[in-house]
Amino acid sequence: MHECGHGLYEEGIAQSLQRTPLGHAESLAMHESQSRLWENLVGRGRPFCGVLAPQIAEVFGNGMSTLDAESLYRAVNRVAPSLIRVEADEVTYGLHVIIRFELEQALVDGRLAIRDLPEAWNARYEEYLGLTVPDDAHGVLQDVALRDREIDDGRGDFEILRTRCSALPRRLASTRRLLSHPHSVDGMHFLQLVPTGKLRVGVAYAPAPTPIFVAKDAAGNVHGVPLDLGNALARTLGVPIEIVVVATTGELTDACSSGAIDIGFMPADDERRTRVDFSPPYFVIESTYLAAGSSDIKTLADVDRPEITVVGIAGSTTMRAAGRSLKNAKVVPAKSVDEAMGMMKAGTAQAFALTHDALPTLQKQLPGSRILDGAFQTTGVAIAVQKTRPAALEYVKNFVESAKANGIVRRAFDDARLNGLSVAP
Repeated sequence: MHECGHGLYEEGIAQSLQRTPLGHAESLAMHESQSRLWENLVGRGRPFCGVLAPQIAEVFGNGMSTLDAESLYRAVNRVAPSLIRVEADEVTYGLHVIIRFELEQALVDGRLAIRDLPEAWNARYEEYLGLTVPDDAHGVLQDVALRDREIDDGRGDFEILRTRCSALPRRLASTRRLLSHPHSVDGMHFLQLVPTGKLRVGVAYAPAPTPIFVAKDAAGNVHGVPLDLGNALARTLGVPIEIVVVATTGELTDACSSGAIDIGFMPADDERRTRVDFSPPYFVIESTYLAAGSSDIKTLADVDRPEITVVGIAGSTTMRAAGRSLKNAKVVPAKSVDEAMGMMKAGTAQAFALTHDALPTLQKQLPGSRILDGAFQTTGVAIAVQKTRPAALEYVKNFVESAKANGIVRRAFDDARLNGLSVAP
């Protein structure tokens, strides 16, 4: 990360400034301040450890499989005196610089001869760090920066090193002010939540809008609660939005898990929690059945009979719950709401398992059909993000809580004509 910091500094100089006095690095001190900023203030920071720890655990496994962000943060910030400057922790690193600065100034001033440098070096390590230097390889010969060119200039490399260390906090403070945002998680939310530069929002569609589904107009454009909330989230990030429309929430789960989308709107059941992470719920769904008018189904208990075929949306939490609760009825999947309704109209299915809020519109398409009282499942609807993205998850959590408190979720419900539905507490 140190050397990458040098490269990023050079890359940050605009091409338009080439062949002008501004078209090169300002100074060696500034160059080194940038490399150490990335190495220590970013690389050893808690946010970066939160990104890196789960990736280390996944790649290396075995003894590293339980590594968490806090353990990694403590490991890379362990404090102990050491002989080698480039391996030193941030507490004792300054002492390494002071030793070199003092020796370098003594050489420049003529108070110290080159032949006496190893002895002076060893004496200061004993005094400042309490360490005995075993040989010159672990002592005076470790730094190639002690070279004649810089000393001949009258300003040694370690005077520059002292300057670059003092520049680090000021640079980081300025960067944090530039990236500050009320929902910000130390800037890492951008890296994890919008890796492509735009927020890729996954939504599933149905004939009518619900807190889970968007609907399509005659031109094929989508509208509804998930779209409104996705747009609101993108605005807080200051990025454009890209809508990915699929037929089922099962497809959204696959897309979110693989990283094909950045967020998805879906019920947060136990099976999905093994594959993606979730914000707090913004709505609570109750799953029930739409019973065909030609059937004698009147209650939830009437559904569980061998002669009954229940249709559900493939990969949905409602279908999984129906499969768990029904012991005798036959449960079959449909690829979309339209396909499921086609089975109900054709009489090949006698009950449709879906969330209660989505059924009133569908009931109008089936004369004599009944929405059964009660529920065989209650689940929160939330925003999903890919696992191992803790900063993204934290940002989305904060957004949902804020959106519930400041009325964004309520307005999205009302705009979708879902006035009778309550926002999750």
